[in-house]
Amino acid sequence: MPFARWETFEACSLEMQKLGHDEESANAICASIEERAKKGMLYKADDTALHILSKADDDDLVVAGNASWDIVDPQRDQLTVGAQAKALERFFGLPREYQTITVNHKEFKLAQPTLSFTDNKGERHYSHVHEKGTYLIAEIRNDSLATTKYYRDKIRKGEMTGYSVTALPLEFELIKGDNGQQIRRVDDMEYHAVTLCEKGVTKPVNQRSNDVHVISKTDGVPKTDAQRAMSHYNLSSEAWEKLTEEQKRKLIDELPPAGTRKRQGNTDVTKATKQETVQHQEPNKKDLSVEAILAKHGFVNANRDVAKKLAIKKAIENAQVR
Repeated sequence: MPFARWETFEACSLEMQKLGHDEESANAICASIEERAKKGMLYKADDTALHILSKADDDDLVVAGNASWDIVDPQRDQLTVGAQAKALERFFGLPREYQTITVNHKEFKLAQPTLSFTDNKGERHYSHVHEKGTYLIAEIRNDSLATTKYYRDKIRKGEMTGYSVTALPLEFELIKGDNGQQIRRVDDMEYHAVTLCEKGVTKPVNQRSNDVHVISKTDGVPKTDAQRAMSHYNLSSEAWEKLTEEQKRKLIDELPPAGTRKRQGNTDVTKATKQETVQHQEPNKKDLSVEAILAKHGFVNANRDVAKKLAIKKAIENAQVR
């Protein structure tokens, strides 16, 4: 008997099994969809938030949300549920190291997709394509990197709002939409990027995956106090390491609040340190080797004899001018 978008219950179960679920899990997913269909209820189409399935203080941080919907997006693309099902099957069919979920469309791999997860209440959750779109579960990485910690904190604070997917259409048809505009209906595709979106940084094309607006840009990684101080006072890492712990603390304490752009005047210790660093890094030009002089003046490619002699002569003359 047809229900939702499948002709039979068995067809639904078979699709879920092709995705990677065992028969029991596949039947559980389809039973949930069938129950909604019998009640005349579609999937919660307004439920666009990214949910934390694990406890907020767990080492295993697991999130889930709707990655895509069968609707016409602002770019006039419609990713049909059939295309989404094929794409998700291909995605989970890849070797694990290629099942990448990044963040803000950057190269940093933030999460590993997973087919299912049992929460602390014993309820099972499944990655699958339901009657209106794709529901995806991801386990957030947990390591000592500052970048990882930053995004895990963002997730716990509710500042990671959902998924964004980009896909390569393998089969599509140009059709006329309800408003008379031409749309591209995609019937088969493969995902070549899945990313988690940070509120205020990235926004997925599909308007029901979340509803945030780009209001600023960020490099995504918060600076340590030491990094902020080096940047604020224009100090190299070598110069910073020459400071005593007391001097470092003094500079950090004098920093303006994070996020402000006002640069304070250099203190005596930073002036002295910068001067020492310059003296160390800029030896007397007369002591430079010919090779160093050439490199300094851009003649590293002067390989012909005549050109090389002229280059050396000019470079040395320039270097001796005080």
